[in-house]
Amino acid sequence: MSDNKALREFIEDYGSNIIPAVGVAIVVGVGVYVNRDTLFQRFANYNQVQAVAASASHRTAVLEQLQKEAEASAAIAEQRYAAGCTKIVATRDRTKFAVIQEGFPVLDSATGGTVPAGAVICDPTGNTAVLKDIDGDGIAEATALAYTGKKEAILNVYSQGEIDFFNQTTRPEQSAELTDSVPAMW
Repeated sequence: MSDNKALREFIEDYGSNIIPAVGVAIVVGVGVYVNRDTLFQRFANYNQVQAVAASASHRTAVLEQLQKEAEASAAIAEQRYAAGCTKIVATRDRTKFAVIQEGFPVLDSATGGTVPAGAVICDPTGNTAVLKDIDGDGIAEATALAYTGKKEAILNVYSQGEIDFFNQTTRPEQSAELTDSVPAMW
C-alpha cells in the first residue's frame, strides 16, 4: 500500500509534467522508428566520411614522408657531385653516357674489369650510387642510390654540353640500349 501512496504523491507532484514528457517520448520514438533507415544511412555515411578523412590523413602522412626522403636523397646526391663522383658511360659506346641502375656492376672502361667497391659513381641525370660487393662474389654493384634534380650540382661533374648531348641522344628507342648494358667508368 505504501507503494501506491508513493506513486500517487509522485503523480500529484509531477503529474502535470509527466504526461507531456511521455507524449514527447512517444513522438520521438515513432519518429525514430519511421526514419530508422535514413538514420542508419546517415550513420553509415558518417562512418564513410570518417574513413575517407582517415585515409586522406594517411596519404598526407605518406606524402610528407616521401618528401622528406626525397630531400634527404637530394642532399646526399648533391654532396656526392660536389665531392667529384665518377662519371659512367655506356660499355657499347664510350661516347654515350649510361644511367645508373641499382644492383648492376660498373666496368672500368680502360681495363674491362669491375670498378672496386667503395667508388662513388654518378650519371648526367642526377643519379648517384656507391659501389658495394653485396653478395661477396668480388663484383661491386650500384647501391645506396640518391637523386637530385639540381642542375647546378650535376654541373660540378658534367659540362653543360655533356648534359645537353645526353638529353638529345637518349630517346626512348635508345634508352634501353644505354641502360641494359653494364655501365663503364669514364
